[in-house]
Amino acid sequence: MDNEVRNMFAKRLRKLRQSTHITQQALSEAVGVGQSTIAAYEKGGIKPTGEVLEKLADYFHCTTDYLLGRTSKPQYESRTELPEAITKLGITEMEILKGAEITPDDIKFFEDAAKVLRLLRILRTKPEPGDDDGGQQQ
Repeated sequence: MDNEVRNMFAKRLRKLRQSTHITQQALSEAVGVGQSTIAAYEKGGIKPTGEVLEKLADYFHCTTDYLLGRTSKPQYESRTELPEAITKLGITEMEILKGAEITPDDIKFFEDAAKVLRLLRILRTKPEPGDDDGGQQQ
C-alpha cells in the first residue's frame, strides 16, 4: 500500500467512523484491533491487514475498493437487517410503498439498529478466550 492509498484509506476510515458517530475504541472492539491501531490507521501511519480491511468494509457496508480509494462510490450492500428492524417497528412494506412519512430521526434509528445488529453478529462469532472450538456450540 503506497502513501497515496494509505492517506486515502486514513481519510475515508476517519470520515466513515465520524459520520456514524462511533468512537475509535468501539470500532477497534468491533474489528478486533486496539484503539491505538485505529488511531494509527486514521493518521496514515500504518496499513491494515487484508483481514482487518475486510472487517472494516463489512462494518461500514462498503467495499474495500472504496476504503482504498479505488472508487469514489461506497457501493453499500443491501442491508438485510433493515427490513427486520422495520418489521419489528410495525411498519409494513405497503406503508413504505404508499409513502409513509419516515423522518430523519426514523432513518437514524434504523441505521443505529443496523449497527447494533452487525455488532451482535460480530460478537456472536467471536470465540471466547480459551475456547478451543472457536466458540461454536456442540
